[in-house]
Amino acid sequence: MKKFFLLSSCILGYFYLVVNVTTVIKQEATLKMLPSSVLPSVTILENFSGTLSFYGPDCIGCSGITSYGMDVRKGNVYYHDLEYGKVHIVAGDSSYPFGTILKISKEKQEVLAIVLDRGSAIGKDKRFTFDLLMSSEDEASFYGYKSDVWFTILRLGF
Repeated sequence: MKKFFLLSSCILGYFYLVVNVTTVIKQEATLKMLPSSVLPSVTILENFSGTLSFYGPDCIGCSGITSYGMDVRKGNVYYHDLEYGKVHIVAGDSSYPFGTILKISKEKQEVLAIVLDRGSAIGKDKRFTFDLLMSSEDEASFYGYKSDVWFTILRLGF
């Protein structure tokens, strides 16, 4: 059985920020392994690649309340799902009903996420496929966006 990893702060293991063209600062994300006893048997409903963006609850035009109705203003970027346990909140287009579970993968890093928000600039035919919630817009801006990310839909809706 495949092992899933849950990142506590972002999807990628290493990020690089170039400062003054010559200095590189490396930041490591903290990995937490999701116990396999928590994971249900996995059925892949859909698998595709796209671009992942990041956003904060304090972004321009954001209220801090997800479209599903969850208050995320105090850095609460996780949701406890009865079937999958602790999963990261993500915004997706309306073709993915609230409660949709997906695995987001890039460069051997994986995060389980749940669709609990919407966004007008997000969707399969748009620049960004999904938008991962971070604790603040400053943190989201640091990560920017990541292309060539794999999205695996594991459950549609609650």
